[in-house]
Amino acid sequence: MPFITQPPSNPVSAYRPVLFQTFVFAPTFIDEVVNAVVTITDVDTSAQIAQYRLQPVSDLGGVLFSFDIDVQQALQDYLQPNSQTKSDSAPNADGQAYFNLDTGLYVNFTVTITYEYIDVATGLLTDIGLTDITTQLTATAATRQHDEVMNLDNYVLTLGAPLERLLTNSTATQNIQLEESATVSFIGRDFGANILALRVRTFDAAGVVIDDGTVNISTPLSDFYQFTCGCGPNEIRNITFTAGSVNIDNPSVDSYTVQITTALNVPVSELKTYKLKSVCEDSELRLHFLNALGGFDAYTFSNTKVQSINVTGTTAQKPLAWFNAAPQNTLSDKGTFSLEKTASTKFELESLDLEPSTATWLKELLYSVEVYIETSQGLQPVVIEDVVQIVETKTGNRQLVKYNLVAVLANDKIIQYT
Repeated sequence: MPFITQPPSNPVSAYRPVLFQTFVFAPTFIDEVVNAVVTITDVDTSAQIAQYRLQPVSDLGGVLFSFDIDVQQALQDYLQPNSQTKSDSAPNADGQAYFNLDTGLYVNFTVTITYEYIDVATGLLTDIGLTDITTQLTATAATRQHDEVMNLDNYVLTLGAPLERLLTNSTATQNIQLEESATVSFIGRDFGANILALRVRTFDAAGVVIDDGTVNISTPLSDFYQFTCGCGPNEIRNITFTAGSVNIDNPSVDSYTVQITTALNVPVSELKTYKLKSVCEDSELRLHFLNALGGFDAYTFSNTKVQSINVTGTTAQKPLAWFNAAPQNTLSDKGTFSLEKTASTKFELESLDLEPSTATWLKELLYSVEVYIETSQGLQPVVIEDVVQIVETKTGNRQLVKYNLVAVLANDKIIQYT
């Protein structure tokens, strides 16, 4: 049976090596094993993810042949994100409750290997008749950086301490406005009778609990699925809670917390705190982005926002034709005219001064392949350009970071054909 050599745990990141090694003894009726035929299959849909051939990396006396199999690239190609479409974990941000199984960002898969030799009688590649298959594994779109451990053990929810991390590198406390959206994503397991829930608690300025509500989550009866819950004020005010209730618009609410728990309020994830800001300024713009772990984060640029239209195009010239017209028109005839005109909308944004921990997390926005601005109608895709990072050293050698960037709407203005 093939055995996985890297990484040694499940689930695996599709953005680090996913290596298998297999060995096969050549049957006595052949000279050598020339290929391993590798087939990767989506267990849930039975779809073929990829199929390809590999040559042996070594052989022992022409009898024992070994193969190294890396399925990383095939998994990346199969999974989201696809920069041309919206990922499953992206929020709707349309003011409705949001609970979503992120099927495009993880896959349960197996690898099947058969072996071929060249039939001397026909000269054709021929199946030896031996089949190896791996155990079921799960791959996710979460990335693992070069200075991080390659496994995702700390992100898989488990019953009991320690509480596992959500799919975000954001700080534990963030600011949010009453008109804004947010999400939390997690990797879940089958806890049997222990139904998972999203717990929301609101607090006044003194830290006293005002409301406490939980809503049960309908999750798969399997391990290592990815799930996203809307947890911004936009979503909370439209949740029908299974137990308790939450009035996010209560003027006494100063902050609220969200956490994944069981239906009996046993916590299984880290706690996230949101501090409410009740006023939405015209200079502010909220961006949602696919983070490095495959979840979606959001940040409001509240320092400066400049909206502009960028118009490009070319011109051409033609001879004036007014002298052939009847009656002659010397005023409106065009000697120079426009060609290939485009008009795009862009936002020049500036962040507030950021603590290093917040700045490190927000870097993920700068190189994210999927970014949206939040509008009253939902999310609009943008492309991030022209990023400038400014590091300021304050009194006492305290360093703060500021980001200046340009967000360009992904869809240009529709202009009449020229």
